[in-house]
Amino acid sequence: MTDAAPAPAPSGGLGRQATFLAASTAFAQILTALIYLFAARVSGPTAFGQVVTAIAIATSAVGVLDFGTNSLWIRETAKGALTTHDLARRALAKTLIALVAFTIGGVLLHALSPNPWLWTAAPIAMFLLISQTAQVPLRAHSRIGVVSLSLVVDRLVGMLVLFGGMLLGADGAASLWLALVCGSIGGTLLLVSQMPGRRRLLVTPELRRHPWRGSGFYGLSSMAATSQVLDVAIMSAVAGPAAAGIYGAVNRWTQPMGLAVSAFAAAAVPVVARARSWSAAWPQVKRALWLPGAALAACLVVIIGAPVFVDVLVGDAYAESATVLRVLAFGTLFAIVNQPVAVFLQSLGRDRAVSFVTLSLVAIQLGLVAVLASLSGAVGAAFAFLVTQACMLLLLLLLTRTGRARAGGGDAS
Repeated sequence: MTDAAPAPAPSGGLGRQATFLAASTAFAQILTALIYLFAARVSGPTAFGQVVTAIAIATSAVGVLDFGTNSLWIRETAKGALTTHDLARRALAKTLIALVAFTIGGVLLHALSPNPWLWTAAPIAMFLLISQTAQVPLRAHSRIGVVSLSLVVDRLVGMLVLFGGMLLGADGAASLWLALVCGSIGGTLLLVSQMPGRRRLLVTPELRRHPWRGSGFYGLSSMAATSQVLDVAIMSAVAGPAAAGIYGAVNRWTQPMGLAVSAFAAAAVPVVARARSWSAAWPQVKRALWLPGAALAACLVVIIGAPVFVDVLVGDAYAESATVLRVLAFGTLFAIVNQPVAVFLQSLGRDRAVSFVTLSLVAIQLGLVAVLASLSGAVGAAFAFLVTQACMLLLLLLLTRTGRARAGGGDAS
């Protein structure tokens, strides 16, 4: 294979890769929860809260600074439009710019912030960005197994560092941020050791042009999706904290369904980009459809059993949350279809249209939350989610049809 050739097809089945990624992500999340749990037990609430705040800032900063570059590079590398050499140069340029930005930010936070741990957002963000960027060539070459293993190694290393710090008598807050940094380093080392074409990674950074060129619409879609978390804050402002509590008690219960769908979409992205059309990608994609199918079935179970789940897990005080959960689960049925369809459209070059749909509907959703929550409380906010997800599915399917029509016209000509 030449450096400009498309990335090879996955050696394992797409369904197997997606399943492995979903299982590894779930296991890594369990380890993450344990890391936070142990750190909280040996820290005071104030110190723990200060570090958690730094972690949240770091995560947001990475999303802003990446701004869709990783997703774009995966697509372009998979279909052969971006060589390993050029990918390495762009990635190194982004990393160096991030190093400067996070160093300045860390120094300012250390000097100006009353939070003594807020400066740790800089190293946490830096090594998280490096780890995520190191996944790009492996994802593009469908080496999902290595990416999955790196997620587990990341958290295992973090847990070892946390326990080591605790045994040495280190403060729990200090141990937590060091655990996250060392975990990212451990995962990155594994990724680099398995990268295809490692000899071509010794390059000079491409600094004459910024590394974010072409990624704007990916970045806008990502920022729009991130903005959805503002629904709770908006509802609290217009309907009061009690309504926000009713909603917030259950609004993340459908996330496990999204885990399977995210794994399916992530594993399928290079396949779709390489195929360059829906029809060519379908024979491989359909083998892993059982994952979103299982997520849809889980949503139906939640819809049916919502009152029981709420009563058992959070008690009678949140009885109203059962209706909220049921409506959210209905909306998640649409969201489960929306996520892979949107990602596949982006992989086929429709990232501009997808960003417009995503931005518009997230803005509409937040506006509906403000209106409906003021009228119907938490249930109104849930209906805002349901309505916008249904509209998003309709628009994405229209984009899919227009894309096929364009492909057909191109073939005919």
